[in-house]
Amino acid sequence: MTRQRKVWWAIVMAIALAAAWLAASVTSEADQAWTLKAAPPHLVVETPQQAAALYQAGGFQAITGDSVNRYQAGDLWLAVELPASVAQSPGSVLSVRPATLKRVELYRLTQSGHALLLGAAGLDVPRTQWPMVARGPTFVLDKQAQDSATVLVKVSARQFALAMVEVETAAQHHLAVEHEVFLLGGVLSLAVVTLVASLLAWRVAADSEFLLWAGQAFSSMCYIAYSHGLIVAYLPAMPYKVHAYVFWATVSVMIWTISAFGARALDFKALHPQLPRVIHALALSAAPLAFLSVWQGWDTAMVRLTQAGLIVLFTVGVLWQIWRGQQMARRYGVVALLLALSGIPFVLLQVGMVPVTHLTWNAWQYALAACDLILLRELIGRFLQQRREALNEQIHLQSLLRDEKAQLEQRVVERTAALVQANEELERAELQQRELLSMASHEFRSPAAAIQTTLEALEYLREPIPSVMQDRLDHLQAAARRLTFLANRLIEHDRWRERSLQVHVERLDLRAWLIDVLGDYPDGLPLSLDLPSEPVWARVDPVLMRIACQNLIDNALNQAPKGQAQVRVQLRADSARYWVRVSDNGPGVPDEFKLRVFDRFFSQKASLRNGLGLSIVRTVAQLHGGDVQVTDAQPHGACFTITLPLKEGEDQSTNTMSLTQ
Repeated sequence: MTRQRKVWWAIVMAIALAAAWLAASVTSEADQAWTLKAAPPHLVVETPQQAAALYQAGGFQAITGDSVNRYQAGDLWLAVELPASVAQSPGSVLSVRPATLKRVELYRLTQSGHALLLGAAGLDVPRTQWPMVARGPTFVLDKQAQDSATVLVKVSARQFALAMVEVETAAQHHLAVEHEVFLLGGVLSLAVVTLVASLLAWRVAADSEFLLWAGQAFSSMCYIAYSHGLIVAYLPAMPYKVHAYVFWATVSVMIWTISAFGARALDFKALHPQLPRVIHALALSAAPLAFLSVWQGWDTAMVRLTQAGLIVLFTVGVLWQIWRGQQMARRYGVVALLLALSGIPFVLLQVGMVPVTHLTWNAWQYALAACDLILLRELIGRFLQQRREALNEQIHLQSLLRDEKAQLEQRVVERTAALVQANEELERAELQQRELLSMASHEFRSPAAAIQTTLEALEYLREPIPSVMQDRLDHLQAAARRLTFLANRLIEHDRWRERSLQVHVERLDLRAWLIDVLGDYPDGLPLSLDLPSEPVWARVDPVLMRIACQNLIDNALNQAPKGQAQVRVQLRADSARYWVRVSDNGPGVPDEFKLRVFDRFFSQKASLRNGLGLSIVRTVAQLHGGDVQVTDAQPHGACFTITLPLKEGEDQSTNTMSLTQ
């Protein structure tokens, strides 16, 4: 058996059990111990004495069962003949239903034939004046010695009268109330749960269909509670017409929500585009017809006719959709038909065409409860389905993430391998560049050393050399020394790239050392030296500082204008520090480049230089615990200043730094 069939069997069994319970709970009319009679419907009985006289004259007609529903010329007068066992039992209770009756009065017939008022109840009577606290008109039958065993009941009617009478002992009444409250509590609790679940579903899914579900549950809950007197007990005292307006407003909302929900859920638009509109129009017409009937004091037959039309259209639509195989109709069509068909006897009994029994009066309420149960099951089913779909989607997304992670890892491996290969190629190219540089440096140094040796040997010639020739030889010797120094610098530069630099400091007189540094440059260059009058002793690495200073001097000579170059080298010191300044009259360094000019490979103009000179200067200065800055020279040009601490006792031999930093 499929799951859907199991569900249908459960619904059918629940309906069968409810019907069996209703049949078992109804007191057999054949075993009814008391007798109910009613005044003829065409007679208008205005006073209790007229009713008593009519009853004693035998004018009341016997009623089969315990209820009356018929068209009436005036108020409905009933006579309840009690057996001795009930009449003499203390605390016996007489109840009149429904709870929405306007006014019910109870009279006891005395032995002399007079009608004695025992009490009144109903919506038109303040609840403080009711004989006892109850959901509807309920009276206690305390028989006095001078009373007979008959009571008269007056039910205020307007064209159509409907009343259900029940006479019970105190114990029976208490048990019946508990039984009814238990069933009403179950029905209303189911409606509340459906209402809350529908609102939560609407909140999460933002689908207006769930609002219709919530409206159907809420309106049916309000109607059941109002018709059974559960709401009236908590309302303030107000005229009967106001109660009627509220009651029919509740009925109209319930009719519309059930019709709209059914038309949408069962897709009546697929049958005919105008069918949902006709159903909505009939459902909406119930409210104005009911309000007009209450206002004018008319009968509500037009409202019942509207309800009958809705039932017919709804039943035809459900059957048609079941035959067409519509999904919702095949799943819940039986329950929808049950709701529609249960409304037929309820409408007919209100126009007097069928008798009022517990089954005809309460069947539609249990059908509404079955609908709420189906709605709740559908909500739970949709929630579980969405949860399964979300779980499947989560599993799918996790699978995609795993695949994407694997692909990403593969791409990372491939890119890493490519980067490793590119780095190896770069290292090979750099190695070839260093080898070429080293080879060129050695090739430069060998002929330069030979030239310098030859020139130095010429000094030992016995024959004097003309002054003009001697000046040229001196320039040539200076150029040879310069070429040798440059070759040595290239070799040192290549060594620095292979290992970290370590400073080897010596105590020097910076004045004499700076004069020696400038001796590497040939005469005739636009170089000027500004030295202090006193010696300046400091601990420095003479090789590294020579490289730094000559880098600044070379940079100044390169930037100064040809033919008008002015390069000035200045040494200054105080008690804590000393600084070497190299200034020129070139174009200077723009402000936006002053922070970047010491970066490796940076050059503000295209040239054959690689941009390492000033970077080496900063590295050497930092190795000595100082720094280098660039400012503007006056009136124009650049001024580079190496600032170092003047602490002879400080050991800087452990300072190391990689040239590539």
